[in-house]
Amino acid sequence: MKANLTLLLLCLFLLLAACREDIMIEPAGITAGQTIGKGIVYVDLNPDIGIFLPNLWIKQDTTITIDIDQDSIDDCTFRMTGSYPGMMGSGGGSLTLIPLAGTGLCTVPSAWSDTLLQSPCTTTKLDWVDTLSMADSVWASCRWTAGEAMLYRSAWIMSYCSLDEGFWPSVTGTNQWFIGFRLPKEKRSYFGWIGLYRNAGVYKITGYAYAMEYRE
Repeated sequence: MKANLTLLLLCLFLLLAACREDIMIEPAGITAGQTIGKGIVYVDLNPDIGIFLPNLWIKQDTTITIDIDQDSIDDCTFRMTGSYPGMMGSGGGSLTLIPLAGTGLCTVPSAWSDTLLQSPCTTTKLDWVDTLSMADSVWASCRWTAGEAMLYRSAWIMSYCSLDEGFWPSVTGTNQWFIGFRLPKEKRSYFGWIGLYRNAGVYKITGYAYAMEYRE
C-alpha cells in the first residue's frame, strides 16, 4: 500500500512538472538598451556592422538587412544613398530603415512641411525614426510605423537651398540612443531595440535585443 502511494505521488509530481514546463510567461517588457532579464534575447555585434559608401564614384547606394530573431525571415533593411560626386553644385545623402514582414518601427511624424520646392531640397514626407534613450520603455514610448522611415537625409544646392531631415546625424556616442521595433510573432508582438551610432561618417549597428515568452 505504501509503495503504491509513493508511486502515485511520484506520478503526480511528474505530471505537475510536465504541465509546468508548458506554461509560458509573458515578459514584463523591455527598455531601450536592456541586455539581461527574463525573456530577454540579446545579440552583441562584435565587431559592429558599419553602414557606409566607401567610393561614391563607383556606388551610390548600399543596404544592410537584419534577421533579428533568427527565424530565416528578414525583419528590416538599412538603406544608405549618396550623391554622385560629378553632380557639381548640388549633393546630399540619406539613411532610411525599411521594416519587413510586418515589423513596426518607433517613429515620430516628420517635422517638415513643403516650404522648399526645388529638387533636391524637397522633403521626403517619411516619418523620422525616433531616438529612445537608455531605459525608455519600448512599448510605452513608441508610435508605430509599418513603412520606410528616415534616420537622416541631407540635400543642398549651392547658393540656393539646403535641407536636413532626421534625428540621427547627431548620435555619435555608443549606448546612448536606440531604435525601437515591434516584431510580429505567432499572433504576438515582440518588442525590442537596435543600437546605432555615427562615427566619422560611418553608421554602426552595435547590437539588438527583444523580449519574448519564457518558462520559469
